[in-house]
Amino acid sequence: MGRDGTGVKITRRYTVAEVGCAAGTGFCCVAQSTTVTADPGRWDVQTRNEAGYGPWSNVMIFNVAPQ
Repeated sequence: MGRDGTGVKITRRYTVAEVGCAAGTGFCCVAQSTTVTADPGRWDVQTRNEAGYGPWSNVMIFNVAPQ
């Protein structure tokens, strides 16, 4: 889930294939095109499989700087 100073921006769920981890392990990534404000933001991830939802990841803080 991605948030900026205005609130929640990204709540999309992705499959392992969409993030490049078809095997379910390794380095997984996805590019977002969501506009965020030039404020500090936060990002956290929650996993899910056939057994249900996993715990939320540690929150990562990031800063958006205007260009």
